[in-house]
Amino acid sequence: MDSNIGEFITKEYGLLKQILSYLKPRDLHNARQVCRDWMKAVDNVVEKIPIVISYEHNKKPSLTCPKPCLPAFMIYQSVTSEEYLKSEKCPNCKQIHLVCYCELTGPDTAVLSLNNSPVYTRYNPALYSFWQLSSVLLLSSQGDIFLSPFERNTLDITNSSSWALLQEDIKGIFVVARTTCRKPVERVLDKLVECQGLTFAVGGGITDKFSFKDVSNKGNKRRNGVFVVFKGNNISAHSEIISGRDSSSIEKSISELKKRVGEVPDGGRQIAFIAQCVERRDADLEELECSLFRKYFPNIHQFGFRAWGEYGIKSGSSDDQHPRKENKRTKFSFCHAYTTSILILTLKKG
Repeated sequence: MDSNIGEFITKEYGLLKQILSYLKPRDLHNARQVCRDWMKAVDNVVEKIPIVISYEHNKKPSLTCPKPCLPAFMIYQSVTSEEYLKSEKCPNCKQIHLVCYCELTGPDTAVLSLNNSPVYTRYNPALYSFWQLSSVLLLSSQGDIFLSPFERNTLDITNSSSWALLQEDIKGIFVVARTTCRKPVERVLDKLVECQGLTFAVGGGITDKFSFKDVSNKGNKRRNGVFVVFKGNNISAHSEIISGRDSSSIEKSISELKKRVGEVPDGGRQIAFIAQCVERRDADLEELECSLFRKYFPNIHQFGFRAWGEYGIKSGSSDDQHPRKENKRTKFSFCHAYTTSILILTLKKG
């Protein structure tokens, strides 16, 4: 009887897709293992465009995925230390989290946690103008998004983690690295320029206040950083480095970035990754940067952290039709200080 029901559901493709649309990521992962028909059905049901879930700091979030997804990667950004005081043990995984990963991830999902708590950064939470909400970003396993974590202090550009970056055209890279990896990361980016020219955008920075967990790390080694790599025809990336401190220079940089980025495509999404130097801690300066960013990008979700060095390319763009080449007198600088790095990704619906 059970086998007949299974055969009926499999043959009734519309019914199968409807049932799958109600499943959580872990259940979708299991369903995908049943047979080729179910695998195809799951791949057609899951959301390809990144999903963002935001919630207020002082309220216990009720996290449910608005659409069926099977994320390859999750970014969890917390803003206040009070969140951890309100954490509870999950009845399913028995772990203590304010945001329980088992509700939003599958067994193969990698998780990057960014901590912007004032306990670590020494700043008043009222000054957190850029990151007003604690947020979760789910990136689909079906998209052109890849991870390349690394754990060694000296990052060899020929090892499997970093060399994988250089095999295809790259549109954008978001970098999170510890202080020991500043120079090695720059060498990887320099090598990428040699391979494809400066036809990509970079964002991110240096911080020790993050954690990264993925299934490939069987020895549970301490990750010293991760490259989040965006490729494919449905992705464009643009970056900017803001170094000025006055209104006119900051607005000029952000307005020029807006011209390059353009509007959100129908059915698509734009996401901003912002790494702001810890030394740009003046309340008026941060409020100025934040207000101008929201003026030009009012509906973009923001993820990021306080940095001790910022990765980025000034006026970087994956749409550059005339790639700038490095010569003997000019060397690109990917790591900056006392700046705010902004990387904006535009993801079209494929």
